[in-house]
Amino acid sequence: MDGASTLVTILATAALSSIGTLALAYLLFRLFRRRWQERLDAEFASRRAAVLEEMEVRLEAVGERLRERLGETVEAGVRSGIAAALKDLPSSDLVKDTTRSVARTGAELLGEGLNVLFGSRDRRRGDPDAEE
Repeated sequence: MDGASTLVTILATAALSSIGTLALAYLLFRLFRRRWQERLDAEFASRRAAVLEEMEVRLEAVGERLRERLGETVEAGVRSGIAAALKDLPSSDLVKDTTRSVARTGAELLGEGLNVLFGSRDRRRGDPDAEE
């Protein structure tokens, strides 16, 4: 045998060995894939549950701190708003006039609503000017 045929023999043996190794690895992968997948899924589920639990605890703590800060801020804002509103109250005559106007408007709206529900008072009285 000369050097070229020895080289071809070595390369062919190496190629066949590599192909055989790949085929064996593929067969082992196919055989054990389900087991590995089940183990990985179980591990993932347990870690996912632990991470979610930890996130919930941390988010609750952050939410509590945020609620306290916002509560203080809102309370201070409401107090300053009420104080400013009390300073800027109009005179008592204006308040009385506004109250009367609101009461009159409310009574008119209520009357109109009752007229829609039960019919116009003018129709019941037999008012000739009432719409028919």
